[in-house]
Amino acid sequence: MGDTDIVRDYYEAYDEWGRFERHSVEFEINRRFINRYIKSGIS
Repeated sequence: MGDTDIVRDYYEAYDEWGRFERHSVEFEINRRFINRYIKSGIS
């Protein structure tokens, strides 16, 4: 099991994905910071 699988399993177990619908403003703020500081393709 890789790191991605571990993170995915955690989020699925605690319904973290459902927070996107319940807390859309928090999601958008966090998404902007993620996009600013984490570059795609870098592991």
